[in-house]
Amino acid sequence: MRKQPFALLYLVLFLAVAGCATTEKIYTTTGEKNLQIEFKGLADSFTEKQASYLYVYDVDPRCQVDYLGYVSLDSPSIKIGIPTGKLLLLTVEFVTAERFSGSGIRNQYSYLLKPRSGYDYLADVQNTEKRYKFALMERHRGSGAKRVIERKGLDSCVPGSRLTPDP
Repeated sequence: MRKQPFALLYLVLFLAVAGCATTEKIYTTTGEKNLQIEFKGLADSFTEKQASYLYVYDVDPRCQVDYLGYVSLDSPSIKIGIPTGKLLLLTVEFVTAERFSGSGIRNQYSYLLKPRSGYDYLADVQNTEKRYKFALMERHRGSGAKRVIERKGLDSCVPGSRLTPDP
């Protein structure tokens, strides 16, 4: 009988820890690796911690998003695969956290696009001295022709339309 209270205590402790687990999920590459991310970021300092993430969302015809996962931008060059022929929302978030005060800054930039097969995408992501940049370019694999993709957020999605924000 004496062991039972400890078993109950361990169960409660386990449930408390499990409840604090994050629901974040790492993005799983789909198909061919058609998105090259070039990242340049600030190093952590004594007073600040820097982090940058790419969030990938599937967007349905009602403009509702389905979170597919995140990519931690922690190396200068990352290549992932994003689905083609589907409307996606790509969002980069820059996070600067103050180590001692607990406060911080979050900035986000998004692109609503429908990636096309036969094309590669290049993301230029920079977090340098309070300057944030997320630029996206499309390149045709055959001809090498490039174009800059106009930044549009989820607010440009029109429910029920066959929105194709890019040609």
